[in-house]
Amino acid sequence: MEIYLSIHHLDMPMYKEPPAALTIASTSDGRKYFDECLRLNRVCKNIMKRTMSDAISGSIEEKELATDFLASIGEKFTESDKAQTAILLGKLMNTKYTSSGKIREHILKFVDYAAKLKALKNLVSDEMIIHHVLNSLPPSFEHLNTSYLA
Repeated sequence: MEIYLSIHHLDMPMYKEPPAALTIASTSDGRKYFDECLRLNRVCKNIMKRTMSDAISGSIEEKELATDFLASIGEKFTESDKAQTAILLGKLMNTKYTSSGKIREHILKFVDYAAKLKALKNLVSDEMIIHHVLNSLPPSFEHLNTSYLA
């Protein structure tokens, strides 16, 4: 979203403070700048709203400034980060090797879970990943467990 706004030169409300309210002493240039800031703020908010599904945009509190609206979106998705963390931890704990694929792909699933957890600010140690990989393997792979623990 930020890239789109930047490419189209619509991102000013995202990095500049809004101008002070107009007064009687405001110059013509000041009025033009104020109007342009209001227009860009409105465009930014509309782009943000239109890139979301109606269900999501309807659940986000309406804010006057585009930056505040973006912060509201971030707060809403913090809740979904918690749910995503729970799902990933469940997969990490419960994934079992079914002998239907390559062992390498099975191990890479765990690496992927750890990377996604790290992106959500939940660090998982390499030792923990190894432990869960070894525990996810059937008894026919017991020699790997024995070799690792030796």
